[in-house]
Amino acid sequence: MYNITLIATAHSENGQCNSYELHKILEQINPEVIFDELPRDWFEMFFSDSFDISYISRNLRNRRLKVPWEVKCIKEYKQNYNVEVIPVDIDVNQKLSKHQDEIVFMHLTFFNNEDYQRLYNETNDLIAEEGFAYFNS
Repeated sequence: MYNITLIATAHSENGQCNSYELHKILEQINPEVIFDELPRDWFEMFFSDSFDISYISRNLRNRRLKVPWEVKCIKEYKQNYNVEVIPVDIDVNQKLSKHQDEIVFMHLTFFNNEDYQRLYNETNDLIAEEGFAYFNS
């Protein structure tokens, strides 16, 4: 029987929900496999031996291609631990590009709603304060 641990993360680091804390969790769990939420082409690019994250992060002109902080953490973890990383996502931009106007409308609708904005802010505050303990509760 295998143990599966799901670790939810956010698109950007927030307080205690950061790469340092994620790295500590990975060390504690010591996984044999990490399923990373990346499309295969991004995975192949980010995890290739020739991909220099620090250079790309400093010199990235195309802001649409931002190296996810989880990738940086996992690459650092892989330097010291034997772990297989497997991509498990579709290229959302490619699949949703024809619906871009609807997606923008949906986001504007949500973020213009006071109740949604209040809940969003409360959630972000709790994630910042309690980190993964809250985010994965």
